[in-house]
Amino acid sequence: MALAGFLILAVAAVAGALGVVLQRNALYAALSLVGVFAATAVLYLMLSAPFLAMIQIIVYAGAIMVLFIFVIMLLSVRYEESGEGAGIPAGVKRNLAVVLAALMVGLFAVLSWTFVLTGRRGAADTDTTSIEQLGLTLYRKYAFPFEVASILLLVAIIGAVAITRRHGRGMEGSVGVEES
Repeated sequence: MALAGFLILAVAAVAGALGVVLQRNALYAALSLVGVFAATAVLYLMLSAPFLAMIQIIVYAGAIMVLFIFVIMLLSVRYEESGEGAGIPAGVKRNLAVVLAALMVGLFAVLSWTFVLTGRRGAADTDTTSIEQLGLTLYRKYAFPFEVASILLLVAIIGAVAITRRHGRGMEGSVGVEES
């Protein structure tokens, strides 16, 4: 029964990931990503990790996706501005996609030869028996990567606003912004 549930969730996650990559509309791609996050959260529940499942829903499907959708709506990129109408020829895009897919398949092949799947839980390198210990480990041992990720998100937001303002869209009608 657990294998059937895993296979269903795996297919749902892969289908959502394909939806993210293949959608032409950025908003639909972001909504497909919510489906991937939900399937991943249920997989965490199946692995007896309810804390990770709730963090997956609250942080990724909640906060990060709100940020993504906010940026998508703020930019509201038109088709002719997105590079789809002109720029890189379709053949080059297709060849690049095939090369990247081959690299990913090769990576999975190397990983499958490297790791042995035993079905047993591995020993953690630190004592993370409680959420408090997990938080302390995150903010002591992994503080630098955590801060780098937050700075990258901040830069992405500032870049989105800068691009929007440069094209003359986005802030019209906002409270406190004077029109000239």
